[in-house]
Amino acid sequence: PNMANVDVSLVLESTIADSNGEIDTLPVSDEWIDEWNAFQIEIWITVPNAEHFGVADAVTDLIYNTQYFTATQVEFGAGFTINQTFNIDDAAGRISNIAASTSSPEVGDGRPALFARIRFESSGTDNVLFNTDGQYVQPVIDLGFGIENLTATAASIGAVNLQISAIPTVELWPVLYDFNNNGSIDFADFSVFAGTFRTTVDVNGPSEAWASDFNFDGEVNFADFSVFSANFRNFRGSGIPRVYQDDYPGQLNNLLLQPESGVSYENVNQLSSAELQPIVEEAIQRLVQVYGNEVEPTLTAVEFQIADLPGQTLGRAGSTTIVIDQDAAGAGWFIDASPSDDIEYHRDDDDSMTLLANAMTLAAHRVDLLSVVMHELSHRLGLQHSGQNASLMDESLPVGVRRLPGNQLVSGVADDDSVLSLELKTDDLTDFFSSLVDSKSEAALLLDSF
Repeated sequence: PNMANVDVSLVLESTIADSNGEIDTLPVSDEWIDEWNAFQIEIWITVPNAEHFGVADAVTDLIYNTQYFTATQVEFGAGFTINQTFNIDDAAGRISNIAASTSSPEVGDGRPALFARIRFESSGTDNVLFNTDGQYVQPVIDLGFGIENLTATAASIGAVNLQISAIPTVELWPVLYDFNNNGSIDFADFSVFAGTFRTTVDVNGPSEAWASDFNFDGEVNFADFSVFSANFRNFRGSGIPRVYQDDYPGQLNNLLLQPESGVSYENVNQLSSAELQPIVEEAIQRLVQVYGNEVEPTLTAVEFQIADLPGQTLGRAGSTTIVIDQDAAGAGWFIDASPSDDIEYHRDDDDSMTLLANAMTLAAHRVDLLSVVMHELSHRLGLQHSGQNASLMDESLPVGVRRLPGNQLVSGVADDDSVLSLELKTDDLTDFFSSLVDSKSEAALLLDSF
């Protein structure tokens, strides 16, 4: 063999390897981290299809974006015990001359062997800035990691060609509750949250509401307060994990979008409540036909609002409220005058659940309001985005398309438990306020603002 594979993983917990530093299966990188997480970059080297021709030595540089985290430690794999060197230059965002040799000719012969593990932590001025003025918080995608100047030799062979896998894409999220980004979730942050409590998240509301809606459901409510209180007094370096809503950050995907390539028209009419109401009624009837009468109380209990949603967002499903964009992200709504039929559309030959607008009709040049309402109502039945381009639950909807509900499994029909949940969170609120008064007399001012 004259080739070696190099793989890189980003993990919160160190991968357990055998006494040679080897594993059978490469670790899967974590999908996301927050800015206070300590984590490891692990570099694995494999000489494939080899017996007794493992890695003899390796040397590389690792670069990273020092704005977000600090490199604090380099640990070599159990098989790389000789001639260990490295130099951390955090100001430059580079760890140079990460080098070591093996004492056994079988390290990495057919199995991935850990070459080096680099630990990163948040300290000093490290931070992830976020702008939530008119939009939800967004993660950093490019963390600046890169492998440079990598060379390696194999036992009894010498220099080998290296095949380096792509460094995994891991989302880096700001700590949502640290509004002022000072490294502590404290009274200043609580004051910001209190000023947004019981507000709706839209472009007309307080800008801080976008940051306070921790589960992205369109409202700053007791669910958000509950998770904030669970994180209160936590700070960077405490070692205490942050508490997030279930499925975080997946809730952000509950926003239905118009594709970026969607057409935008000038002078489109803004949607009115009178126009929306019959579409909602038809959407409920169609979903009841698919999922049965038992879902009707859940659907009819939903309140609809119209707002100017940010960017390409067409609709947003909250816990009790669905918000519809006022003009379909600038493309304009097709408001069906006879929503119980589909005469403006014809079936897609490739998919019986997708209808395409007939040429020379207004439907061909507008976003179908009925599809969006059915999509958002389906979220209230527990359905999530499907990732299937032709599905009603796809995350985007182009102009000129109507999508019909299919027999997808309803996983979480809402019921009267929401009342119980509110009572439990009210108890949490009382306990939290009591702790504030016990610890700081000035908390009374905060309670008044809340």
